[in-house]
Amino acid sequence: MSRVPDVHQALSHEQLRTRLGETARGTFTRGDDAPTWNPLAYAAPSSVDLGRGMLDSVALALHVLWTYQQAWSEECFLATARLEGSVSKLLGHIGYRPSPGTAAVGLQHFRCKASVSGTLPAGFAVTSSAQGEELAATFETLAPLRVLPELNELRAFMPPRAGSDSGTGTGGTGTGGTGTGGTGTGGTGGNGGTGGTGGTEVPSGEAGEPGAPAPTGGIFGPGSVLAGLQDRIEVQRHGPLEERRVARAKQDARKLASLMKTLDLEGDSGCKSTLDSLCEQLCEAQKVVAQAVPPAGRPVGALSESQEIVARQLRNLQKRQADALAALEEALAPCADEDPAAHARRLDRMVTFLDAFVNGLIQEARDQLVLLKGSEALNRADIAFGAEAGVARPLGLAGAGADTFFLQPLTDASGLSSQEPPVRPGDWLVLAEDVERLGPAGAKGTERIYREALRVLRVRMETPAGQRTPMTQVTFQPPLSRAYALDRVVLLGNNTLVSEGATVEEVAEPTLDRRTVPLLHAPVTWLRDASHAGGRRPEVSLTVGGRAWRPVDSLLEAAPDEPVFAVEPLPGGAARLRVGGQDHGAALPLGAEVRVRYRVGRGVGGNRTALRLTAMGSPHPCVEKTFNPLPLSGGTDSEDPALARVRGPAMVGAMDRAVSLSDVRALTQVFDGVHRANVFRDGVRSRLLTVVVSGPDGAALGREDLEALGAHLAARVAPGVELRLKNRQRVEVRLRLLLRVVKGADPVTVLQETRLRLGVDRDPERAPGLLDANRVELGADLQLSDVYGALADIEGLRSVVVQGLHHEGTPPSLSERITAAPGELLGWAPPSGGSDGVALFYEEAQDP
Repeated sequence: MSRVPDVHQALSHEQLRTRLGETARGTFTRGDDAPTWNPLAYAAPSSVDLGRGMLDSVALALHVLWTYQQAWSEECFLATARLEGSVSKLLGHIGYRPSPGTAAVGLQHFRCKASVSGTLPAGFAVTSSAQGEELAATFETLAPLRVLPELNELRAFMPPRAGSDSGTGTGGTGTGGTGTGGTGTGGTGGNGGTGGTGGTEVPSGEAGEPGAPAPTGGIFGPGSVLAGLQDRIEVQRHGPLEERRVARAKQDARKLASLMKTLDLEGDSGCKSTLDSLCEQLCEAQKVVAQAVPPAGRPVGALSESQEIVARQLRNLQKRQADALAALEEALAPCADEDPAAHARRLDRMVTFLDAFVNGLIQEARDQLVLLKGSEALNRADIAFGAEAGVARPLGLAGAGADTFFLQPLTDASGLSSQEPPVRPGDWLVLAEDVERLGPAGAKGTERIYREALRVLRVRMETPAGQRTPMTQVTFQPPLSRAYALDRVVLLGNNTLVSEGATVEEVAEPTLDRRTVPLLHAPVTWLRDASHAGGRRPEVSLTVGGRAWRPVDSLLEAAPDEPVFAVEPLPGGAARLRVGGQDHGAALPLGAEVRVRYRVGRGVGGNRTALRLTAMGSPHPCVEKTFNPLPLSGGTDSEDPALARVRGPAMVGAMDRAVSLSDVRALTQVFDGVHRANVFRDGVRSRLLTVVVSGPDGAALGREDLEALGAHLAARVAPGVELRLKNRQRVEVRLRLLLRVVKGADPVTVLQETRLRLGVDRDPERAPGLLDANRVELGADLQLSDVYGALADIEGLRSVVVQGLHHEGTPPSLSERITAAPGELLGWAPPSGGSDGVALFYEEAQDP
C-alpha cells in the first residue's frame, strides 16, 4: 500500500471527465428545469459536441499533471520511491550508504630471472585478456614486492615423528664419518651393511649367498681374488639374499599400488582387466613380504664411505693397472693345502684392513676441512658428498592442520648448501603439488596443481630432530587444509596480493558549496577491510594544495580543521568525496589545487580463475613471467536498491551498535559479502548468539570472511556477549509438476516461464523466482500454496497439478509444507542421476 496521502492520489482520465461533466451539468441547470446542456449525455458519433470535447481535453491534461504529481510525491518516500537516484538520496538523508561492491583480490606470482633481484612497486599492473564472456581487466599490486631468484621455488621438510619407521636417511653417515673402522669394528647402524665380519672371524658366506669362489682362475677369471673381494663388497652393499628379495617385493608392491590408484582415478572401464592383473601381482608381492621377514640386525642399506671408495678403486685398477692387480692376486692367493674357510677369513681381514685404512684417510681429510673452513663446511660436505649424497632423502609428511615446516637450504652450482632461504614474516607462499598423471597413450606425466596459499608469521633457525644442520623453520597461517607428501610439494615465493582496478588521477572540481568533490570515473574500487565501516575501504587518495588528506569512514570522527575526507558511494558505482567546514573536518581552501588519485574496477566481473593473469602491463627487468596460481575472488556488485531500502532504516536504527537481535542482524547484513543473515539466542546460554549467514546466490562465506565478520561484530556488541558464526545449511527440495497447456499454446514458452517463476532459471531483467537464492530468506518455509501462487496467470497454462514436493534424499511424496530451521536455506535440488530437481511434464488441456 502506498504511503502517499489520499489527497495526492491521481485520478484517472475517466474519473476526471465524469466529475467535470457533473459540475458542468449543475452549472447549466436553470432552477427546477432540466439542464439546457448535459455533457454526460450520449452523443451520436456523427454529432459534434465542442463543450464535451473541451472538458475531455481538460480532464486529460489534469490526469497527466496529477500523475506526475503523484510520481514525484512517491519519490519522497523510501517505501514507494522507484528511481535508483531517489533511493540513494533518501538513504543518504538518513545516513545510510548502500554497498558499492568490492574488487576481486588474489595472489600473483612473479618468477624472478636468474642472478638478478629487484623490487616491484605498489600499483604494478598485470592484465587478463578477454575470454568468452569475461572482458579484459587490469589488476594492480597492493604493496611493494621484493623479487629474488632464490624464492622462485622452495622445498619443505618435516622430520619424522618419534617412533616412526619412515627414516630420513640421517643415520647413514655414522661409521664412515667417525673413523671407527667401518666394518672392522662391527658397526652395523652406520652403513646398513653386514658390518662386523672381521670382528667375528666368520666367513661372509651364508646359505644362499655367493661365497668366495675357488681361487683357480686368472686375474679376470671367475675364480680370481679380485672377484672374491668384489663379491664380498657386493654382499655388504645389498645384504643377504633373503633381505634383497624382501626389499624388491616391497618396492614392487609400492609401484603396483601407485599404478592401480592412478588407473582407478581415471575411471576408465576399459582398464578393468589391467586392474585385475595388477591386483594379482600386488597380492603376490605382499605375500612375499609377509612370509619372508629380514633377520633382525641385518638391515638393507648403503656402504660406508670407505667401502664405496674401495669398490670404486678396485674397478679402476681392473681397467687401468693390470700389474697392480696381478701383485694383489699373488699376495692374496691361497696357500698350498689352505682350507677354503681359512682363505675366506683372510680375505675378510683384507677387506677390514682396506676399510679401516681408507677410513683413516677420510677422517684426516675431514679434520683438515674443519681446521680450514669450520664445522659448517663439514656438514655441507656430508650432505653433498656423504654416503647418501646420491640417494634422494624423503622430505617427510605434513599432516592436515600443520602450521609449521622447515625449508631446505639453498644449493649453489656445485651442489653445496650455500645459504638459507631469505623468507621473511609477511611473505606469501603458494603450495603446489606435482601429481603423476597417465596420458591418453598411457604415458606417465606430471601435472603441477596449485593447492593453497600460506602467510608466513614467524621465521627462525632450528635444528630438526635427527638432523645436524640448522634449517629455516617457518610458521604460517592458515594451517594446512590437507596432508601432503613433501617429496611432491613445491613452494612458490615471490607472491603478492593484487586486486582488480586501474589507477586514474585527475584534477577535480569541487561543487559550489565546496563540501563535495565528484569523481569522474566509475565504478570506484573498494577493497574488503574488516577494520572499516561495512567491512570495506575505498582505494582513493586526496591531495589539496600538495598536502595529503586522510581518509575516514565518517566526518563525525574528525576534529575541527582536521584535513580529512570521507568517500560516499553513489548509484552506478560512482562516488564523491565529502569534506568538512564546520565542527567536523577542514574546509577546502580557496584556490588550492584538488588532485584525486583512485582506482576503477568492475566488481563481479573481476573474478578470475587460476592462471588467467599472465601478462604484465609494462616489462620489468627482474621478472621472467607472471601468473596467478590460485583463483581471484571476492568481487561483488553494488547493493540492489530493493535490499538497500530495507536494510537502510534497520542499520540507521542500530547506530553502529548491536543491542538487540535485530541490531546484530542489521549490522551483519550490511557487512560486505553477506547477503542474508539470521540471529537467534542459545536455548541455555542467553548471552550466546548464533549468527547464520549466506553470501550472494546463497553461497557459503569463506573462513577469512567469517573471521572478519566476527571481529566486526565483536567490536559492536555489548560486553559479555558471545558470538558463534555459522554458514547457512542448504536444504535441497524436489518438485514434480504436471502442466496442462491450452490447446494451440507453445509448450516451450510455458515451460520457460514456469522455470523462471519457480526460480530454477534467472532473468536479469525480472524479479527472482520462488526459490531463487537471491529471494528466499534464511529459515523461511515453503508452502504448497506458494508453488500454485507463483504459477498463477501464466499465459497458455490452463492448470497446474503438483505431483510431488519433498526433501532431497527422502522418498517421493507430496508435502503440504517444507519446513526450514533458522539456519537453513531452501533451494531446488540440482540435477543428478538423470533427473532434475524440478521435474516438469505437460499435456494438452482438454476442453470442458
